[in-house]
Amino acid sequence: MQFEVLFTDGLYYRISRHAIDMARKIRDGFIAKGYSMWCESPTNQQFPILENRFMEKLAREVGFSVWEPFDADHTVCRFASSWATKEENVDKLMKLL
Repeated sequence: MQFEVLFTDGLYYRISRHAIDMARKIRDGFIAKGYSMWCESPTNQQFPILENRFMEKLAREVGFSVWEPFDADHTVCRFASSWATKEENVDKLMKLL
């Protein structure tokens, strides 16, 4: 597949829609639970700020990346979604919060 094909007839946006929808659900869920976001991200990547002890506990249940320290007690984490992200997995994450 040539790169240009992705931008024909809105294909890129159609196949990316689910990833963006899941990222928004992740972002909105963190905010609803009282977490702050490191930045406003319109992409499939979301960056909540987690308390370090909770982050370590959550890492045993959910896959995410440690992005960078925020302060002595908090870390910016990266949660990424894709076309393959299952909504039930996002729901599970929200319950863990």
